[in-house]
Amino acid sequence: MKGPKWYGYIYPKNLEIIGARKLLTRDIIESVAFTVDEAGDTAFATGYGITLKEDANAGLHYVLALLNSDLLDFVLKQVNSLLRGGYVRVFTQYLEPLPIRRIHFTTPPAERQPLAALGIAEAAEWIDNAEKTSAESASFSAFSDSNLGRWLDQRLSAEPEQSDVVHDLLAHLAEQMIEMHQQKQQRVAAFWSDLETACESPDTFDTLRNKGKWEASLWKDPACQPYVDRESRSTRHLDESLGWDLPCYEAFAGLLVGRMAVTPALVAVYRAHHEAYKSLAARIASTDALIDQIVYRLYGLTDEEIAVVEGRD
Repeated sequence: MKGPKWYGYIYPKNLEIIGARKLLTRDIIESVAFTVDEAGDTAFATGYGITLKEDANAGLHYVLALLNSDLLDFVLKQVNSLLRGGYVRVFTQYLEPLPIRRIHFTTPPAERQPLAALGIAEAAEWIDNAEKTSAESASFSAFSDSNLGRWLDQRLSAEPEQSDVVHDLLAHLAEQMIEMHQQKQQRVAAFWSDLETACESPDTFDTLRNKGKWEASLWKDPACQPYVDRESRSTRHLDESLGWDLPCYEAFAGLLVGRMAVTPALVAVYRAHHEAYKSLAARIASTDALIDQIVYRLYGLTDEEIAVVEGRD
């Protein structure tokens, strides 16, 4: 690129792909973390864009749901070379072996649409119940006995198989996940904005905003112990404690800037954002757990195989 805007220089290769709708992921990840570039206007230096071979406009959210599932996270780590700390690289050679369940679109639209609508309604009810009982309590056997589990069995045992209806449900849930994560980001941005106003000095806010703590360091404070791992060196930041509780937030902030700097104004900011953030985080966790259950059934996993994927005895 010529001219004064030297920072706009790029290697002009495959620009037509950069402008396409695509999946995005970071180069190095601890666990699967894919999203969709809807507008086709995102490119970055330390990640990758993925388009579908047959039709980039068909099935993108369905594939997103599969890639972000525990099952494909497990497979990715089996075919990968693990880096220090359990991180993996997202290269073509590691993505190509992933078993993407092919869908045959055979259900007539007049039948497919109401079936998908029923599945979406049952999924919403399942998520509501999972939020009340915690997503972790929703076992494979409990899911199998639910209305949604029976709906799913009927779709996969139909002749011909109605996996295209399951495709529609997974795509819907993936879209819901994107929307909720955007809402969560907006909530966090509002939290930081309000916290900056509440801080008595710019230095205090800078420390709270930009400094983190190892989980192992946070674990030393009893108020933080329920939310962190004693052995982990993973860095956590103050906004994450919005999903925990007030004593943990106060302890976390105190470790960063000193107990005396945690003023009533800083506590008031937490109170203003905690419930909305926690509710979003719970619904995201429940939806994520549901996607895993559907993917397990779509791939025909047994309870024992699921235990292996989830690292349970």
